[in-house]
Amino acid sequence: MPEQELEKLLGGFAADTLTQEERFRLYAAALQDQALFNALSDEQALKELLSDPAVRRRLIQALKQPATSEARSERSWWDWFRRPAGLAVAGGLAATIFAVAFGTSIYQESLDRAAQSVATEAAQQAAPSIQVPQPPPPKTTGRT
Repeated sequence: MPEQELEKLLGGFAADTLTQEERFRLYAAALQDQALFNALSDEQALKELLSDPAVRRRLIQALKQPATSEARSERSWWDWFRRPAGLAVAGGLAATIFAVAFGTSIYQESLDRAAQSVATEAAQQAAPSIQVPQPPPPKTTGRT
């Protein structure tokens, strides 16, 4: 049985619009294919749910209501934050802030050390090397 026909039969099964012959063909195919059997059991749960008049009424009512922006604005930022994507964004932002703060501190420290090194070298080069003249050795005469 072609895949498209199986999908059509599964959809008709959940909506309870299959004829007796179509239902029999679907059951026969499900007995031969485990994946189709699993899909059929999933559709059975949907079929039972849709057969309940109260659920069907609520579903139709929900589909008739237009999606409003008020429903979106009622969500607080905390609801967004608790989602996995929100947590990932917040974690990435925190890691970036930490890296920038820590990196800036290390960079400033290296600049300070470099400035001290340059200042020390400049001071050593600027200081003239003063040599104290030594007095000449006393002249010795052969007379004693």
